Amino acid sequence: GKTTLAHALFTRIYNRFEGHCFLENTREEWQKHNRLNLREKLYAELLKED
Repeated sequence: GKTTLAHALFTRIYNRFEGHCFLENTREEWQKHNRLNLREKLYAELLKED
């Protein structure tokens, strides 16, 4: 599906960028928590923080 195609593209080009991550299940994360939690997860991945 769409996620599979997006992930395939990501794995081909991610090394062209200084910061990179692939967030999966964003709709579920948004619904369970909120956009701030999703944003924090993105920032943590980009900055390699836990």
